[in-house]
Amino acid sequence: MDLLKIEEIFYTLVNDNISQEIKTKYTNLQISTDPKDIDETQFPTIYIQTLECAEVSPSLSNTEISGIRANFQIDVYTTEKVDGKEVANEIIRVLKSLAFYINAMPYTMFANGTYRTIIRCNRVIGSGDTL
Repeated sequence: MDLLKIEEIFYTLVNDNISQEIKTKYTNLQISTDPKDIDETQFPTIYIQTLECAEVSPSLSNTEISGIRANFQIDVYTTEKVDGKEVANEIIRVLKSLAFYINAMPYTMFANGTYRTIIRCNRVIGSGDTL
């Protein structure tokens, strides 16, 4: 696994594993890793960002990165709090199916007419892992 492409891989895993039920219910659902791509008139929106990652279990010679603790934040933007919670619950289902640890359960903030539900997660990923 190319550890430098972890955000792209994570995005693909989340996008591909969101249930068809959620995709059907929220036909305007958009997912992005770039805040410039977010259409603030289209909800719900899922914004995925990589937080700082740390090397774990280095080789004895310390010349290779054999694994990282990958940390992510997922923000769900909606106009209705209940929609944000429903999408967040689906994302947690996906994350747990991929063996991610949820280190910040969904919590919701409100500003300028938009709800933002935030999830933080992490997982140790080895250089030879396949997700």
